[in-house]
Amino acid sequence: MQAAVNIQSHLQSTLSSRYRLEIMMAIKLKPKTYGPLVARLDSGRVTVQSAPEQVLAISSPPGDDAASPVEILLAAVGSCLAISIAMAAEQMKLEVGRVDVSASGTRALDLPHRVGQIEAFVTLESIPDEDTAKQLLKRGKELCTVSNSLNVPVELSLA
Repeated sequence: MQAAVNIQSHLQSTLSSRYRLEIMMAIKLKPKTYGPLVARLDSGRVTVQSAPEQVLAISSPPGDDAASPVEILLAAVGSCLAISIAMAAEQMKLEVGRVDVSASGTRALDLPHRVGQIEAFVTLESIPDEDTAKQLLKRGKELCTVSNSLNVPVELSLA
């Protein structure tokens, strides 16, 4: 009986490995690296340089000429969602025109300090029917690298 169990276990393991291999082969994700970004704190103000001509000013609290780190996070989520929704619309062969995303965050009420929730309101220049719009938002969220990288719920809804 023990031999039969071992063979069955080996077969299940082999089948599972083959199945995982087929799934991994079907997905074909391309590796991508980001950065390096250089963040420099000097006199209470951070500057981030991402390319020779691109410098972003960050401060906490935010000022007239600098955003806070959390505002930069929200900008990253909003811009990535806008790009991803536009990509999803193209894949779905939809003409939605301009895509606006308004992202806001709420600080968590417990420790550690973090954003506990992000809400993103999407405005489309041309809105498809409600079911198609829901599918578009779902696909856009699935494509968004930034929101998928966060360990917080990111809720999307049409504005």
